[in-house]
Parts: sequence; structure tokens; C-alpha cells
Amino acid sequence: MRVLMEFTLPYCRVGGIVITHKKGEVASEVVASLHAMEVLGGSIREVRGVDVEGLRDGRALVVVDKVKPTPAKYPRHPGLPAKHPL
Repeated sequence: MRVLMEFTLPYCRVGGIVITHKKGEVASEVVASLHAMEVLGGSIREVRGVDVEGLRDGRALVVVDKVKPTPAKYPRHPGLPAKHPL
């Protein structure tokens, strides 16, 4: 989720939202990515469970508001976010 935030939030305008579709241990991923969201100008709005017929794997939509501009140094060069997440 930290890497995903670096790949999405810098391209979102202030006042916009990023919605990601996640599954599994969503709550722990969100908690681990709170610092990255803050650095990149995002703020968690909600995590909403999603029921998909035939699937029981804890899917959710994570909604992040873009509340301030992202510093100019983000996103970093390809490969760096995955090797050294925020």
C-alpha cells in the first residue's frame, strides 16, 4: 500500500481522491501506509468492505483524500519505491 500510494497520490490533484481495491489484511496495510500518505499529501477517508459473489477473501475499497500538494521529489525514480518504501 505504501508503494501504491507513491504511484498514485503524486498524480492526484488536491481535492481529489484515490480509491484502491485491496484484499486480505487491509487494516494492517492501511496502518503501515499512514506515514506514506501523510508525506505524499493524502489522508485516509474510509475503508469500505466489498462483497463479491463467490469470493470470501476480505476485499475492501480504501479511499484516500488528497489534502495537500505532494513534494516535488515524489514519485521517486522507478524501482526506488519498491526497494525503499516510505
